[in-house]
Amino acid sequence: MARRGGKQHLKRLNQPKVIQLRNRKEHTFLLNPSPGPHSKEKSIAIGVLLREVLNIASTAKEAKRILHEGKVLVDGRVVKDIHFQVGMMDIISFPEINKHYLLTVGEKMRLVPISVDGGALIKYGKVVRKYVRPGNKLYATLHDGRTISIDNHIKVGDTLVVDLKEKKLVKHLKLEPGAKCLI
Repeated sequence: MARRGGKQHLKRLNQPKVIQLRNRKEHTFLLNPSPGPHSKEKSIAIGVLLREVLNIASTAKEAKRILHEGKVLVDGRVVKDIHFQVGMMDIISFPEINKHYLLTVGEKMRLVPISVDGGALIKYGKVVRKYVRPGNKLYATLHDGRTISIDNHIKVGDTLVVDLKEKKLVKHLKLEPGAKCLI
């Protein structure tokens, strides 16, 4: 019988363009991100982020140990899977060393971690879908799969600022002429 399911490996030469590696030809394989809130072309496995980008771990075994001890938070939640995918506007926190990083897009559309202060656990999310649940409550789905209750004046394409601790809407940024945006 044939094997079912996707491939478990990813070669470094065929990596998505969002990952910036220094030594593409030194090793053959790279950690493949598991399915999650972001698309595979626009995300990176957390093990690759720890080992290749942030240089917190020198090997995949060290990265796995750091994750299994619960020392890494993604958007305020403990992540223990080395293949968990992180993408644009995700906040990666290391509470023991008090470091927090926001993944944004740098030059050539690559994911770049930017250091942020520890008190700011807010996240920007683009509204990609609006729908009504039973009881006539209006909800929006954000670009990372997060669902939040909204008002009727929010439209698809707008940006919402969400507080990750309370999981509440903080601010609404409209998509209108003259607004700053990422294309």
